[in-house]
Order: sequence, then structure tokens, then C-alpha cells
Amino acid sequence: MRNVVSRLVGIGVVIGIGFLINMLRDTTSCSGPKAAAWDDATGARIEESVQDYNSFNDYVEISGNTEYAMRAEQRYQGQSAQATITCIEDLNELIKEFFRLEWKMYEAAGNGNYDLAYQYDKESAELSDDIQLEFDRLADKYDDWQTD
Repeated sequence: MRNVVSRLVGIGVVIGIGFLINMLRDTTSCSGPKAAAWDDATGARIEESVQDYNSFNDYVEISGNTEYAMRAEQRYQGQSAQATITCIEDLNELIKEFFRLEWKMYEAAGNGNYDLAYQYDKESAELSDDIQLEFDRLADKYDDWQTD
């Protein structure tokens, strides 16, 4: 019976060490469970953002509609609270700002301020280029990123 307990403890130690090594890998290769969790959550928010953006034809459709602004604020708050790792902090900050601009765009359009909505929309489009550049820079730096 002691052998079974010893083996279970030994297996637990090996699994624990493997987990720690995997967590440490997060800071050296920019991959691992923390990076994957960040990627999954951020990717879902981006998909929701694209769906919202593609669901209207002009800012007038959003006038008085608080649903867009509420969902965009939730995406911004979610990204702001998202745990990240050192290697993707700059990328996370850019994406967080993108979600803030999106939220403000919907808020301005919902209040009928279409010029301001357009300005936020334009800024978020410019920021999306910066996001892509930062992503490409990181993908070049970390060979284990799958960019397909």
C-alpha cells in the first residue's frame, strides 16, 4: 500500500514540475497556458467585435441603440481584466485601446454624434494596423507561434 501512495505522490510531483516548467515557458517563449488563455479570450472578443461592426450599415442605425455600446464596453472591460504575460503586454495594450475606441464609437453614434463616432472609428482602424504590425513582430520573434 505504501508503494501505491509513494507512486501517486511521485506522479503528483512530476505533474507539478511539468506544470511549473510549462508556466515558466510562458515568459521565455511566449507560449504555454497563459498565452493560450489570453489568445482564446482575446480572439473571442475580436470575433464578437467584427460581428457587431458588420451588423450595421451606418451610424444612424445605432442611434438610440445602447446594445452595441454595452457589448463593446464589456469587451473593453474583459480585455482590461484579462491576465497577460510580459511578452504580449504591448499587444494587449493596443487591443485594449482598440476596444475602448470601439466602445466610444458606439456610444457616440448611440447619442447621435456621428462626427465623433466617425473619428473614433477612424482611430480604431488606424490602431488595427498597429496591432497587426505588433502581432507580426511577435510572430517573427517567437518561432512557435502559428499564424495560419
